Order: sequence, then C-alpha cells, then structure tokens
Amino acid sequence: MRTLQLPPGPLGITVDISPADGTCKVTSNTNEESPLKVDDVIESLDGTMLVDVEGGPSAAWLSLLEAADGPRNIVVRRWSKPEETF
Repeated sequence: MRTLQLPPGPLGITVDISPADGTCKVTSNTNEESPLKVDDVIESLDGTMLVDVEGGPSAAWLSLLEAADGPRNIVVRRWSKPEETF
C-alpha cells in the first residue's frame, strides 16, 4: 500500500468501480502531474475506507472529492511490474 497526497483541483483520472466488490481502480490518467497511475486501486481517501461509506464506493468517492478544498491523502494498492531482461 502507498499513501499519496493529491493536490487540489481536477485529477485528470477516470476510475472504474466494480459492482462485484466495490474496487475503485484508476483506468486512465490525462494529468502528467498526478501521483496516481493507471491500475492503482484506491483503498481510502483522507482516512475513510471507500467500501465502508454508506452508498458504496462510488458515492464515497464523489462526496469525499467534492468536500475537499485542499490537499487530500489517498491510500492505493499499486502493483509493481517486474522489469524485463533481454
């Protein structure tokens, strides 16, 4: 798990929220300055686990992002890709 700080303002990302388990995964990123990477799985935002919020992860994601007016702390699962050897 990694803790990242998100700057205020638009993130430039798209997330996909799985209806099966509520996983919130970054599927695209158009902001080169964003600390989020494609395939990051977002676990919590400002200390709140997204799956524990009433209304589920999509409601949590939207309400928590809209409420923040400064930097936000986010915890993600990021998979390291093994380096290729030739």
